[in-house]
Amino acid sequence: MRPIFSDDEFKEICFTLAVTFFPLLISAFVSFRIAEISFFKAFLGYFDSGELGLYILSTCGALAFILFIKTRFQVFGDNLWLFMICFLAPIIGAATVLGTNPQFSKSLPPEQHAFLIIIYFLSLWGWFKAMKIKKETDKKLKKAKKAMKGAKYASDEEAEAVKQIIGD
Repeated sequence: MRPIFSDDEFKEICFTLAVTFFPLLISAFVSFRIAEISFFKAFLGYFDSGELGLYILSTCGALAFILFIKTRFQVFGDNLWLFMICFLAPIIGAATVLGTNPQFSKSLPPEQHAFLIIIYFLSLWGWFKAMKIKKETDKKLKKAKKAMKGAKYASDEEAEAVKQIIGD
């Protein structure tokens, strides 16, 4: 049985979470010490108006880079479900919630916070899936390059086309 994720994907997601939230944890600790408000309340205050939606959009931007640039991901066919669930749905969901409070001027109701939390973790799951796809694509590309190393081509055009596809 294969593990759910390898060390590389797990480390990448943990690193992303740490870089995302560590500065806010420090700020909440400072607020707790100086302003004498509870640490938890100070931390949640950073997301009170829907700012988590911005994190979702940035995560989806990184996800798009991995999928479309690094793996030449094809959206249609078997991959459409992944694109819809892990990329398009979080963007539409976050944008919809952010649209209800465009200047972050009021607190969001609890159900919108819950919705943002769910789609944030959905976008992290998309990141995990994108890393798996990238790893599989890299393996296939390496095999293709190795197989094509000594191949004979019918024409120079065919050789050039193969070089463009596999980047050799």
